[in-house]
Amino acid sequence: MKKIISFLLIIIVGGTMMSCDHLTDQMLMDKHFKGKHELRRFNVYNETTKQSYGSYFLILGSFASTETTQTKIRFCWKHPDGTFVFSEVSFDKIRVRIVNTDKPFIEFRIDKFDREMNNGVNVYLNKVEEALYWVDYVIINCKEEDFPADVNLKDLK
Repeated sequence: MKKIISFLLIIIVGGTMMSCDHLTDQMLMDKHFKGKHELRRFNVYNETTKQSYGSYFLILGSFASTETTQTKIRFCWKHPDGTFVFSEVSFDKIRVRIVNTDKPFIEFRIDKFDREMNNGVNVYLNKVEEALYWVDYVIINCKEEDFPADVNLKDLK
């Protein structure tokens, strides 16, 4: 009987500790990303990566190289603790919403984190940069004047 009670106690304590880990991670994500954050700086740039590789045997050989360009966004936003954080995301993680606001602000969507946590994945978050991995996309909220329409139909071909 003592063994059964001890076993049940271990299961209950273990289950409670596992649910606390999930809560702690979710609270950390909310601490960093929940709500609206003031946007200060915004920069679009291209990052070029070059990779070369080669091989040879005696006097025969081959050489190849690749070059990839990825468009990235670098921006500065106000963290809930009052500090400003410089972050960087790829271009495909940005969405823009036209709103009537005096100051531009951003919002983070962290659906991927919620899905993984529901699948039992343990995540250890210490820094904003580590937590930024879990962001699905960033919504930039700004006025129409801050995001003017610039459609060039020749570029769409």
